[in-house]
Amino acid sequence: MQKILYIFTILCFLGCGETPLNISNTKIANALNLRKEEFIHSQLKICKANINSEAQKYVDSLVSAEFLLVLSDSVFFPDRPIRETPFVPVVVPDTIRANPIFPISN
Repeated sequence: MQKILYIFTILCFLGCGETPLNISNTKIANALNLRKEEFIHSQLKICKANINSEAQKYVDSLVSAEFLLVLSDSVFFPDRPIRETPFVPVVVPDTIRANPIFPISN
């Protein structure tokens, strides 16, 4: 029984050799490529959403400007009628005499 335990222990230590943790490890490289692809897709999705919202704003402003142009061309607004101002001469009576600022004392 001791021999089996001894052999089992040796096999465990020999079989548990760690692979080096660097970019040449295929598992690490695959995981890194997967994360890169996910990041690129998420950034591309955000970028497309921003471009789409900006394009919608631009198109909406163009459409509203076109509507205003069509409406202003098709609707006829007559000019305001000329209002005649009555001529009333302003008459200032010369009946009010101003008092002197500095009265002259004799």
